[in-house]
Order: sequence, then C-alpha cells, then structure tokens
Amino acid sequence: MKAKMRFLGASLALGLILLGATGQQVLADSATYIIDASNGFDGAGPWGTGTINVTSSTSVTFSFTAASGFAIFGEAFNFDGSAGGGSGTLDPLPTSVTPGGSVTWSKQGNPQLDNIGEFFADYQGSGFGESLTSGSFTLSGTGLTLAMFQGTAGGNHTNAPLGAVLGFHVGMLNAAGTAFSATGFTGAQTLSPSPVPEPSSMAIAGLGALGFVAFGLRRRVRK
Repeated sequence: MKAKMRFLGASLALGLILLGATGQQVLADSATYIIDASNGFDGAGPWGTGTINVTSSTSVTFSFTAASGFAIFGEAFNFDGSAGGGSGTLDPLPTSVTPGGSVTWSKQGNPQLDNIGEFFADYQGSGFGESLTSGSFTLSGTGLTLAMFQGTAGGNHTNAPLGAVLGFHVGMLNAAGTAFSATGFTGAQTLSPSPVPEPSSMAIAGLGALGFVAFGLRRRVRK
C-alpha cells in the first residue's frame, strides 16, 4: 500500500510540474514565415525566415535570419488591433535592433515596403554596412495577439502584389562578402512547415496529464 501511495504521489508531482512548466507560457504564440516571395529581386530565394512571437498580451518580438549569402536591412509588418475581435494597441516603436544599431521607423495608412506592411523598420541605414544577417526587435502594447500581426488584405493591409505577412529589404552579398551585388524587396508569405508549437496547446496537454493522474489516484484509493 505504501509503495502504491509513493507511486501515486510521484505521478501527481510530475503532473503538477508539467502543468506548471507549460502553464507559464499560455499567452505565448508564434509563427515563422519563409521569405520566399520576390517583388522584383533577382537573387534566387528563399532568402531566410521571419518570426512573429507574441510572448504575452503586452509584448511581441519580431526576429529574422537571412539565408546564406544574403543580408537584411529593412523589415515591414502589419498590425490590426481589431483582428479576431480584439482591441489591441501598440506603444511607441523601439529605436534599436538587436544585436545593435539604430532603427528608423515609418508608418502610414498605405503599405510601406514596396506594397508590403503598414509599419517599416529601416535597420541602422539602408546599405551594406548597416545590414544584418540576423536580428530582432521587441514591441510593447496592450491586448496583443498573433492574429493582429498576420493580416495580408483589407484595411491598411493591401500588400499587393505579394500577399505577404512580412516584408524584407534584402541584399545579395558578393563573392567576397564585402558588398551587395544586388538588392531588392521580398515578402514572407509561406508559413514554415515546422512552426513553433503553441504553448497554449502544451498547457492543455499538461492539464490532460494531470487529469489522468487524478483519475488513477481515485481508482486506487477506492480499492
């Protein structure tokens, strides 16, 4: 009997740990898009990936990684605070991008980056010396959800002709990697085949595991 109770106690503790580990991230939600749509850029793609990660209702991080042989020096994104029936708002935009450097922002009702995006971030400048092979920036706001950043049509999100969720100003490096041999506009419109699992789904799995433990405990106590 004591051995059974120790087993049940350990199982219950494991279920609680699993629930705690997943439940802390319930608000997080992310999506990674392949930069695969050209708007006149000569370099062969895909040109990298762009990720939107809503870490909480008050914070979202945009990150990107350029494909080998390319660099990025500008990014555009959409925001619709009413998407999904929400009422989200964005705070003033940040002035820096990680791993370092300044950001020049522009915003208007029309698409910003060659018909892509409502907001446009110009990383540190607009040339080779200011480009990045990977980077990120974080925005704050209220009532934020992933759906608010995934618009591609309607309202300010016209995005013609790409229908892209994210836009990038991309440069193709020369053989020596010392300058751009070509630059152009690209869009990220294909969801990565291996998107980051939604932690909210993981939390549900944790609750399910805890439920099985509780069910087993009830049956054994009855015996």
